[in-house]
Amino acid sequence: MDEVTTNASFHHVPAETWLQILSVVACHPTKDEFATKTHTHHGFSRRGDNLNTDMNQRELSKVIKQRLTLALVCRSWHGIAIPHLWSHVRLRLNTPHQSLDAVLEAIERKPYLASLTKRLTIHVQTAPHKGRKEREDLNEFNIRRLLRSLPNLKLISYPSTYQLTELLTGVEVISIGSGRHIRTPNSKEHFFGPQSVSLQARMLSMDLDNMCIRSERPASFPRLETLHLTLIYHYGSLHSLARWSMPHLRWLSLKSESPLSCLIALLPAQSTLQYLQIDLDIQSVDGSQVTLLFPCLTSIFLSFAHRPPRGESALRTLIHLVNAPQLRCFGFFDLQSSYHLISSVNMAIEAYPSLDTICLEGSIKLVHKSGLLSEEDVMKWCRRGLRVKVRSGVPWVTYGAQGDSTLLLIQSESGSL
Repeated sequence: MDEVTTNASFHHVPAETWLQILSVVACHPTKDEFATKTHTHHGFSRRGDNLNTDMNQRELSKVIKQRLTLALVCRSWHGIAIPHLWSHVRLRLNTPHQSLDAVLEAIERKPYLASLTKRLTIHVQTAPHKGRKEREDLNEFNIRRLLRSLPNLKLISYPSTYQLTELLTGVEVISIGSGRHIRTPNSKEHFFGPQSVSLQARMLSMDLDNMCIRSERPASFPRLETLHLTLIYHYGSLHSLARWSMPHLRWLSLKSESPLSCLIALLPAQSTLQYLQIDLDIQSVDGSQVTLLFPCLTSIFLSFAHRPPRGESALRTLIHLVNAPQLRCFGFFDLQSSYHLISSVNMAIEAYPSLDTICLEGSIKLVHKSGLLSEEDVMKWCRRGLRVKVRSGVPWVTYGAQGDSTLLLIQSESGSL
């Protein structure tokens, strides 16, 4: 077992998989079970390969039990390990031991393996200059073959997949980073409750790392519902985003250092967007941009992770950019200090009078004697008819007002908001 687990291919085998295998190992067959499986009822007198028939009854019984246990483990291991190992296929391109051809060959021999694959990760190394164009063309051709043969693929990670856009027309979740190799963290917990999280897990999700954005061929995603977008550099090419076709986009996670890039990213989502998370790292307020109307937007979450006063500057810019008459929830996440927090919450409440919920999330205590907020601060918001949801760990705590002077703990819930 130790020799198996030290193999790099098995580092990602989850604990529950090993428990399934070990449960088989722990189940030693009895004499009667052996007789049933070998179709003999003559005790242990049946001659087998390499069995020493001169052994006494106890020794022979022990050997046969060990062999039968080993056979059971091998059969169980095959049934458990093969689906797991093929659920996430990892490929390396432009290496001496390129695995893409081997994977295609294995799928051609055993087509059922393709149905087991849920995730595909492709690592690309820079190819030698000699023959690079031919190698890249061959890789693209083979990747197209592979994608067409994986009917249950849910997640793909690939450095540059723009040339494969037409194969991704069924995408519902996409993550794009422009410029540096930056991965947008999964922030669903800020938006989705348990019911919505389970729905999200059933979606077909695609993760396109560092996707190349080109103006000559705008992407079309007719089923795209969720978009994680990190735009740090290369603003000159961002105008193509405004021409993207995303008619069903409802959830947008946006990270940027420029209000202009935010505006461009928000344009295609005006009529359908319902949830917006934004991480805008700017030093000063930019009021030169136009204001966009979002008739369906119900929730906004703003990062307060940056140095003061960047959080307040981002809030003022966001309020100027986004007109959301149906907004119900405004959240602040990654809270690290109380600098301008109370005034920022009040600013959001004044800017969006339709709000009924304020969400506050941070890594330190929020509502506490030594926290960022006092109960009196929270009470002031609750008196205005708002619910205040607070999280500084796993559980969410919801506060409301009872009368004019009593702060009421409505519920404490674990998991996502």
